[in-house]
Amino acid sequence: MAVTVGTPVIGLYAHSNPHRTGPYLCQQYVVSCYKYAIEEQYKETLAKLPWGVRAKGRDLMNGITISQVKDKIRQLISDRYPELE
Repeated sequence: MAVTVGTPVIGLYAHSNPHRTGPYLCQQYVVSCYKYAIEEQYKETLAKLPWGVRAKGRDLMNGITISQVKDKIRQLISDRYPELE
């Protein structure tokens, strides 16, 4: 929905591949631990795994830190709304 109205978003990913599931116009604002999680679980590089493979686990999002999210928020504001700095 954000894409249709031109609203930038920050995507947080652990279970699915952000290149597959979006945010399509805001890939530079992704915080992801997906690659680490998937390679840890399957013991293969991401490139050798099927495109749609998902990581499993209740605590995967814990691989994303508050600091990483704050950095992306700062980046988005700086890139999109420099007048707010």
